[in-house]
Amino acid sequence: MALDLLNSPYALLFGSFWIFWSCYFIFNLALFFKNQNSFYIKNRAPWLIFCSALGQYGMMTSLTFKILLTPADFPNIIDHWFIWLMIPLHLIPYPVRSLRFIILYNVNDNPELTDENRATQPCPKRFWDWFRRHPKFLTDKAFLIFNWCLMAIAIVIGLVRNIVEETNWPGHYGAPNSTLFFAWCIFLLIAVSFFLWVAYYYIGKVNDGLYYNFEIAAIGIIWFVFIGLYIILGWAKVQPAEIQSIMGIILCVASFLVSFGLPVQLAVVKPPNVNFGSALDKIETIMEPANEELKKGKDLFREFLTQRACEEGFMFYDAVKKYQKESDSEKRQEMFRIIKRKYIENDAICHINIDSNEINRLLELKEENISNETFNAAFEKNKYLLQVDQFPHFKCSAKAKAWANEILKKKTLLMGGDYLATKSGGNTNNSNTV
Repeated sequence: MALDLLNSPYALLFGSFWIFWSCYFIFNLALFFKNQNSFYIKNRAPWLIFCSALGQYGMMTSLTFKILLTPADFPNIIDHWFIWLMIPLHLIPYPVRSLRFIILYNVNDNPELTDENRATQPCPKRFWDWFRRHPKFLTDKAFLIFNWCLMAIAIVIGLVRNIVEETNWPGHYGAPNSTLFFAWCIFLLIAVSFFLWVAYYYIGKVNDGLYYNFEIAAIGIIWFVFIGLYIILGWAKVQPAEIQSIMGIILCVASFLVSFGLPVQLAVVKPPNVNFGSALDKIETIMEPANEELKKGKDLFREFLTQRACEEGFMFYDAVKKYQKESDSEKRQEMFRIIKRKYIENDAICHINIDSNEINRLLELKEENISNETFNAAFEKNKYLLQVDQFPHFKCSAKAKAWANEILKKKTLLMGGDYLATKSGGNTNNSNTV
C-alpha cells in the first residue's frame, strides 16, 4: 500500500485529503450538536441534514478507498452498498426536505376550511386542509420517519441483490458498474432535482432569511454538473478509471459544504437575530421597515392614524429619522427650520403633543448650534406616545391583524411543522397567531 501511495498520481493526494476531511467532518459534527438550537440549523429539519451528511461522508470515504486500492482491487460488496445505502442516504433527505416545505407552503397559503364548506371544496384544497388539521404529520419527526421509510426500500432492494448476485459476496473484486447502477443514478438525479427546484420556486415567494434559496440553487447546480459527469465518465469508461471517483468526491465535498457546513457556520458566526414573532411586537418594526412586506404595515399604520386625525406623531417620527441621517450642514439647517415650523411652533399645522419644556428648548435653539441629535429628546417622547396611545389600538384593528398573520404564516413555513403544531396546539386558527 505504501508503494502504491508513492507511485499513484491520485492516491497520495486523495488519501491525505480524506484524513484532513475526516477531521473537518468531525469538527462540524461537534459544532452541529453544540448549536443545534440555532435558527439556521433547527429550521432545516436538522436530523435530515445530519443523515445526508453521513451519506456524503460514507460516499466520499468509499470513493477515496476505491482510488487508494484501485478500482480493479476494490471489494464488490462495498461498491454494492455504496449504491443501495450511501447514495440514498446522501440524496433522499433532499426531496423529503423539499416536500416538507412545499406542503407547509400550501397549508399556509390556502384558507382554512370549515366543516360546512369542506365537502364542496376542490380535492387539492381538502388535501392541504387535512394537513392543517393534523399538524403532527408536518413535524420534523414525521418527515424523518418518512425519510427512513424510503431508505428502507433501497436497503431491502440492496439486501435482496446482495443475496441473489454472487458477484456482490465477499471475496469478489473489481466488478464494473452495471447498467442498473447508471439507471439508478439517473432516476435519483431526476426525481430529487424535481422536488428540489419546485421547492426553490415556492421559497422564492417568501422572505427567506435563512439562505434556503441559496442552498437549494447551489445543490441543484452541483448535482447537475457532478452527478452528470460521474455518470458520463463511468458509462463511457474514461481512463484513468479514478476520474469517475474524483467527480464523486467533489460532489460529496461540495454538497456537504452547502447543506451541512453552511447552516453550521451560520449558526456560529451570525447572531441569532432572525425574528419569527409577530410583526406587531415593536413600533420600530412598523416605522422603520426592513423590507417591502413591512412597508405595507407602515402604510396601514399611517392610514389608521389618519382616520383618527392624529397623524402628526407619525409624520414627526419620519421627519426626525431623516434629519438624524443628514450629514450636510446646510440641508440639516433647512430640515431643522421645516420641522420646527411644521411640528414645534405654537401655531404649527401638525403640532406634536410633548411637554412644554422641550418645546421651549427647541424654539430657543439657534440654527448654528444644532446637530443630528437636536430632536432626540422630542423624538423619544413622541415615539413613547405613539407606542402607548396609538399603537395598541392599531394592533387590534382587523387590517393590522390580517397583515401580521399573513407575514407570520409565511415565516411559519421556515419554522416548519413543529412550530405549527406547538403554536396552534393542533388548531391553526389564524386568530391565535398574533
